[in-house]
Amino acid sequence: REARWPSEVNEDRIPCKKCGAPTRHHLIATRRCYSCQPCGTQVRPTTATMFERSRIALTDWFYVLYLFARLSEPPSARQVAQEIGVSYPTALRMCRRIQERADEAQALADVLFEVAEVTE
Repeated sequence: REARWPSEVNEDRIPCKKCGAPTRHHLIATRRCYSCQPCGTQVRPTTATMFERSRIALTDWFYVLYLFARLSEPPSARQVAQEIGVSYPTALRMCRRIQERADEAQALADVLFEVAEVTE
């Protein structure tokens, strides 16, 4: 939560990216997104995540993330395809997205560790 919205924003209000007003966003059920009350800008909860623009159910994504965390070796795309019932190219794309995010997180952790060593 802190990474996407600053702490000075009220708990039930988030800033709109277009108008900047901290406001309550209301759900638009037919589009699975939220809309800003003053300006009407729509925002999806999966924006700026690895799930953005994916039609795969979040439960399937979370299951694949669980497989990555549980197994000592990352699962193969073929295994993922069989487990969640998607095509091989879809499973391969999911595995690549997860691996890219894991690599980014590891690179950030390495930088933070180096900064901590320098400041001590």
